[in-house]
Amino acid sequence: MWAGKEVTMDEIRDEVDMLLDALLNTRVYREYRHQEDLLSEDPKLKERVLRFRADNFNLQNNAQGQDLLSVVGNLYQESRELRKNDQVNAYLDAELAM
Repeated sequence: MWAGKEVTMDEIRDEVDMLLDALLNTRVYREYRHQEDLLSEDPKLKERVLRFRADNFNLQNNAQGQDLLSVVGNLYQESRELRKNDQVNAYLDAELAM
């Protein structure tokens, strides 16, 4: 689209805005937001899910020096418990689809 043409920051911002607008209007994003809103109705459950997600992220990015077998086992158990809840399952599936 811009091959050989100098691009201004305003043009880049316009393209980013169009991309964001397209994303925000997808069925997948709307479903994610819907599931997020439903999860927000139970603050304790939402906090538990957010803590699980943070622990999972940390495991994937900062696993050095930890007892990995224990950490993975604990995360697996928490995932099993959380996934028993239909609302959590729907939220995590929607997040994954995003």
